[in-house]
Amino acid sequence: MKPDYDSVIIGGGLGGLATAALLSRQGRRVLVLERYKQVGGYATNFQRGDFTFDVSLHAMNGMTPGTPSYRCLQDCGIADKVTFLPQKTVYRLVTRQGDLIVRHEGIDAYQQFLCERYPQEAENIRQLFSAAGKMYQQLSAFVQSPDPFWWKVLSTPLRFPRLMRYDTDTVDQFFSRFTRHPELKEVLAAQWPYYGLPPEQLAYSYFSYPFFDYLAHGGYSVKGGSQSLSDALAESVRAAGGSVETSRSVIQIHHHNGQVTGLTSKKIGDIRTQHVISNISPQATVQLAGREAFPASFLNKLDNMKPAMSAFQIYIGLDCPLSTFGIGPDEYSVFFCDGLSSSSQFQQMCSAPEQIDFHDTGWFLNLFTNVDPGLAPAGKSTIGIIALVSGKHWQQLGKEQYQARKAAMTDALLAQLEQRFPGIRSHIEVLEAGTPKTMTTYTGNYMGSINGFAQTTDQAGVWRRFPMRYPLKGLYQVGAWTFPGGGYVGAMLSARMLVDRYFRR
Repeated sequence: MKPDYDSVIIGGGLGGLATAALLSRQGRRVLVLERYKQVGGYATNFQRGDFTFDVSLHAMNGMTPGTPSYRCLQDCGIADKVTFLPQKTVYRLVTRQGDLIVRHEGIDAYQQFLCERYPQEAENIRQLFSAAGKMYQQLSAFVQSPDPFWWKVLSTPLRFPRLMRYDTDTVDQFFSRFTRHPELKEVLAAQWPYYGLPPEQLAYSYFSYPFFDYLAHGGYSVKGGSQSLSDALAESVRAAGGSVETSRSVIQIHHHNGQVTGLTSKKIGDIRTQHVISNISPQATVQLAGREAFPASFLNKLDNMKPAMSAFQIYIGLDCPLSTFGIGPDEYSVFFCDGLSSSSQFQQMCSAPEQIDFHDTGWFLNLFTNVDPGLAPAGKSTIGIIALVSGKHWQQLGKEQYQARKAAMTDALLAQLEQRFPGIRSHIEVLEAGTPKTMTTYTGNYMGSINGFAQTTDQAGVWRRFPMRYPLKGLYQVGAWTFPGGGYVGAMLSARMLVDRYFRR
């Protein structure tokens, strides 16, 4: 019997939508099933009053022609359908040691900036960035190469040797190849909260691409919020003949004799297909197919993989412009931490919320309307507070305990905001807070993970990331949980890699 679709994609996040766009533009019959009322996963907007809030976007790296990130948008048919707004600063880091602003001026300017700040480390800095640039180039070449995946892997020692050289390095170990200066290493890794692990644990194989890409090409926001990006992908799928359905949850994946045969959607019913591509968590995927469909060795490995950190986020609409508080128009992402020790900060972040002291633990601020004023009414502004937290402390709470914990953390972070910008709390017109439980509710992500599996050295890279193909024929994984990993660009590049590897035409 002929299948209803060539491929059905479970989950309309960026990884699923990009996969659907790529496949439908090949002429394949594709269906995307998204359980929520709108597509995008974490790449969505919501409204509160007259304010528009972007659920999760901090910055997208590499949104310039010629980069692998941008070429993926072109292949998906949306590069000319979305407007990317450049952020004038890459980041600002505020510590008790001082205030450091990194502007969007390119690699050479950043190196010069660091050499002036740490003159005794100048030669080490130049060598570090020479090596980082070569790693970026080789990783980009690996991702973009049109060669079959098996040949890319086989030829890696000759064509992409740095992927192997730094494969087991943490970020700290890579930096330590060139410098032992502790403050310099912490400054270089200042954006580590984006990736959910401190430099001593974060795999350099994952960090290397966005680290160099942000500095070389800058960070970008999506005009109108990231919902514009998700909607453009969905429209690209439909324009190429594919289908995208929202409010359509999947309740079972069907298989027979080790082969996927279809699935059942709650509102549609049974759908025949030989290819199911999951853009939801592997834990949820296995549950839909039934654990009996997979070998014990696979299940044991999955059960022992660790999810990435979750986050506590506060979305704030202010009744005044950001300049009221002395915030300059060029600022966007600001990282606050009294000390520079990322390891001690991370230990606090993993603690129960009542034990976290935000005087000692880092948090960061996104100044949304500094880049896109259209997200708020004229004369008003929007900001977002983000703190990394462990999802395990939020999932099993009773209603009253949950609300109390949420209120306490909201107040603690607002107190930090008020300390940095006196008087700002009296100008809050709209406020909404999201917890790890919120992340799980809207995305189904295990433990509210915001980056799939944690990017430790034993869970990162081409050879150790969760596989794109399950040991059940016809079942695949795309998005943050597989290679290369989390983030908007990472999720979309995983779609490019999946299609190139298993659906070539």
